[in-house]
Amino acid sequence: MSRSMLFLSWLIAAVATFMSMYLSERLFLEPCELCWYQRICMFPLVWILGRAAWKGDRGGVIYAMPLAFIGFALAIYHLLMQEVFHFDPIGLCDFIHECSHPQLVHLGGLGIPIPMLSALSFFALLVSLFIAHAAADE
Repeated sequence: MSRSMLFLSWLIAAVATFMSMYLSERLFLEPCELCWYQRICMFPLVWILGRAAWKGDRGGVIYAMPLAFIGFALAIYHLLMQEVFHFDPIGLCDFIHECSHPQLVHLGGLGIPIPMLSALSFFALLVSLFIAHAAADE
């Protein structure tokens, strides 16, 4: 169970990384500063969780959890900044690429903000990592 959850975690991180690169390289959506911070949290997870799944190393969960949690917190802050605050109250973002202006991904006629996709990815990662950690304790 633990190894399959590590593989699922790796798959989530790999798909999120691929989609992030697709949005910027193919759809030419230039990432803002907060998007870059979220990428900094997501990109290493592909390698960390890939190695953990390959070797069956439960220690990978311990290394992945802080990155996933920080990325989730950044994505939630980014989403709140776009949908609630409509400005950057802490001042994390630059003025060239405003983080408070939502960029939407259109899926089946639905416009989904990019930070929402990021938050969902990090949340799915956290859930699968918690399950992997719990399965390892059994």
